[in-house]
Amino acid sequence: MSINDLTGLRKQLFANGYQPIPNFDKQTFLKGWNDPDYSRLPDIAKFPRRFQATGLRVTNNLRVIDLDIDHPLIDQVFSAIEEIVPDVCNRAPARYGASQYKVALFCRAPDGDEAFSMLPVHKYLVDGKAHSIELFGGGMARSGMSTNRWGHTGLTRTTPSRKK
Repeated sequence: MSINDLTGLRKQLFANGYQPIPNFDKQTFLKGWNDPDYSRLPDIAKFPRRFQATGLRVTNNLRVIDLDIDHPLIDQVFSAIEEIVPDVCNRAPARYGASQYKVALFCRAPDGDEAFSMLPVHKYLVDGKAHSIELFGGGMARSGMSTNRWGHTGLTRTTPSRKK
């Protein structure tokens, strides 16, 4: 991804109400990113070029459904999520992991919804391989999932709900 594409992605996330932060892989080195008064967002075009990944601040009503499931059963998990929160898989910004099945969905909870830091991780064994589902919920500033593999950024979706 070129620096212009990366800057455009970050600006689009910001325009949609998210707080993008430059990362190196999954780590954030930008000073003050977790300060409650973080205000460097308008300087997106000036983010250091060495940070070629983009994270999101998970604060307030932002929630992350992180599906570390490297197996076709991800479709069953998506179906269950859709029953609880219809259309979230099509509307939430998504970032994809290294495999075709791993995905994190960035969702907004209703105003007034109680924040939490992280719900316990549940691990599952399928065909001898571990898979997990993690939920993060705005209870503290955290970098969120970071990657340059964003599927979409919360505008009209033009990609399939799952990376194939």
